[in-house]
Amino acid sequence: MRQKNVDLQNSNRIMLSSITSRVGNAVFDYANKMILVSVFASRPLLMSLYQSSETMIGIVFNLFAGAFADKVNRKKILIVTDFLSGITCLIGFLFLDTPYLYLAMLIGNILLAILSTYNSPSYNAMIKESITEDYIETHFSRFTLAKEIFSIASPSIGVLVWQLFGLKVSYLFNAATFLFSAFISSKIVIQLPPKEKKKKESVFKQITEGLQYMFKHKTIMYLLIISAMVNFFLSGYNLSMPYLNNYFA
Repeated sequence: MRQKNVDLQNSNRIMLSSITSRVGNAVFDYANKMILVSVFASRPLLMSLYQSSETMIGIVFNLFAGAFADKVNRKKILIVTDFLSGITCLIGFLFLDTPYLYLAMLIGNILLAILSTYNSPSYNAMIKESITEDYIETHFSRFTLAKEIFSIASPSIGVLVWQLFGLKVSYLFNAATFLFSAFISSKIVIQLPPKEKKKKESVFKQITEGLQYMFKHKTIMYLLIISAMVNFFLSGYNLSMPYLNNYFA
């Protein structure tokens, strides 16, 4: 019974930590896009640079993030990345009424994208350390359901916070969600510490092995290619959406 309670508590903490970060990100992203559309409406290039910076960061750093998460304490990664994300939002808040607004937004978006690439795989990697095998299936079903619900609700929350409280509160809200997420992550109980590997492999060797595995299993490679193509076309769609009102007004 005690084991089941620990599993349930860890599952709830992992879900709450992940979801609060997602909601904060949605509010931050919506607030920034509203600034770009309203303040920099005549310069859509700034919007494309803002969005492409996040994508390029993801392409580069995702190569190393998974391997890094396998070598370092995952709980510490979650706490540190969420804490630094919160501090980044607080620093960005200080630049909202300055001539350096766009530069602060761009740098903040890049930093959050970098931290997110290390944060996301750490959640999945830590599940096997904090939740026993008997409860993992239940956790994944609950976690998947919660993520799907909040993937739909998060943009609405972003609109609501922006409309009711404005830009500054949106930034403070995002900082608070990240700091709260870091606090929740610190409460996760590690039950099954990872076994130490007899031979430590370098990050680059792990990346090479991952690529070899992908090329060996063609189905995985084709799925990744299809996903990349879908994201490529969606990027143009997402870029044009904020400006459609200017054409149909």
